[in-house]
Amino acid sequence: EWLITITGNLSGSNMEADLDTLEGYHVGSVRAFVDGDHDGNYIILDLTINRENMQKTIITYNLVIRQYTQTLP
Repeated sequence: EWLITITGNLSGSNMEADLDTLEGYHVGSVRAFVDGDHDGNYIILDLTINRENMQKTIITYNLVIRQYTQTLP
């Protein structure tokens, strides 16, 4: 199983909506991801939003995802 740590920035006019989407995914739900290299089902294990240093134009986040290889119902 893949375990991937991601650090990123949200910006632009949709950054608050994108943040809401990330937070909505961090509820233990398995999500499909298809990019042609690592297609599979993944779950967010940890999501950290840097709220102390949030700029008005950028939201920094860190997340850890794990590939979910068990059979989905």
